[in-house]
Amino acid sequence: MSTFTIPNVFALQPPPGAPPLPNPSAIPEFFGDTMLCNGTVYPQATVEARPYRLMILNACNARFLNLNLFRSKPKSPDGIVLDPLTQFPVNPAGPKMIQIGTEGGFLAREVRFNGPVPFNPLTLTGSLILGPAERADIIVDFTQFEGDEIIMYNDAPGPFPGGAPDTDYYLGNPLNPVQPLPGTGPDTRQILRFKVNPAKRAGVQPSKAFLDPTLVDPPLLVPPAAFVVPMPPLPVPAGCLSGICR
Repeated sequence: MSTFTIPNVFALQPPPGAPPLPNPSAIPEFFGDTMLCNGTVYPQATVEARPYRLMILNACNARFLNLNLFRSKPKSPDGIVLDPLTQFPVNPAGPKMIQIGTEGGFLAREVRFNGPVPFNPLTLTGSLILGPAERADIIVDFTQFEGDEIIMYNDAPGPFPGGAPDTDYYLGNPLNPVQPLPGTGPDTRQILRFKVNPAKRAGVQPSKAFLDPTLVDPPLLVPPAAFVVPMPPLPVPAGCLSGICR
């Protein structure tokens, strides 16, 4: 495969009389109103009732994500029922998320997210929080959710950690005048839906933790030798005698 580099593909021309634009020019941050997942708006993935490994990348320009999994409410217009006070879903919890890796590789020990946790801007805590360009390698077990629809949901504000409500798009947001039609956008909270079908074959259920610290980060068979190099004495500045400066 050949690789070609074409510089200055995109160019903006200032109007007559205006000062020239900076080169290079960049937008510091951008907050859209619609989430894309694998190039698709609000996709639905069909899975079996068994464990799956999901490799997630937050490819947003500037938006952080606080990811939770909920069971969809069939009688709700968009599957989500919100607490009117907290504006966080009261849907039944979906499957647990077990994180085994990041953009830096496997973790030494897995991290378990046992249920939905809203983002807290005061403590900067929540569930699975991902900044732009961060990755999460997780295990999700759909075994107990046959016949359900599972919603991957985000409630992190933009800008993070305390953005204005008019960059938070979802059905029923009382502080955003832009209201989507049920089941459509703009919506920055619903990212992906999983339709859980019966499993054609049983999934593998590990008897212990997914990660074995002795395998992920094994101890060195031969410890490295320790070399201690003595630090040479510092030079005495001019005008100083025996380390005493006047």
